[in-house]
Amino acid sequence: MDGERVKKYQGVRKRGGNHQPFFGTWVADFMLRHDEGKFMLGKYLSDKKNPWRWRRLGMAVAGIAPTASFLTKIGKMQSAGCQLCRIAREARGESLALTVTVRQTAETHSHINSAGCGGVATTVTAAHHSTWRHLYLNDVAFIRLWKIV
Repeated sequence: MDGERVKKYQGVRKRGGNHQPFFGTWVADFMLRHDEGKFMLGKYLSDKKNPWRWRRLGMAVAGIAPTASFLTKIGKMQSAGCQLCRIAREARGESLALTVTVRQTAETHSHINSAGCGGVATTVTAAHHSTWRHLYLNDVAFIRLWKIV
């Protein structure tokens, strides 16, 4: 950041103008803080005392989850394509040759946690249905208990 933006940022912070993020998003504001953002996140992620689930969530928020997309960006993999989708296509007997119509989807954190990923689509869909079934049955039990209907 240049000096003028730093002064403007510090002025906004002093006036108490915390209603809008200065750098576009609240995550960007946190990550760009001097001696707080990336430093504190790195310290938290490397501390083994913290539960792995929270560390994994921190990686997802920071955009550094070990997916093929991130590993390609840092030069550890050749392709950012989703390996789970490739395996699912192989299992269905489809051609692995990529054409203009069949494009390999990049493996990002949101892709592998959605039903759009062929490798985990049935699992994600089952989890979704299970959650909604649980919520629906609880609502029905509540309605019957209080005889609302």
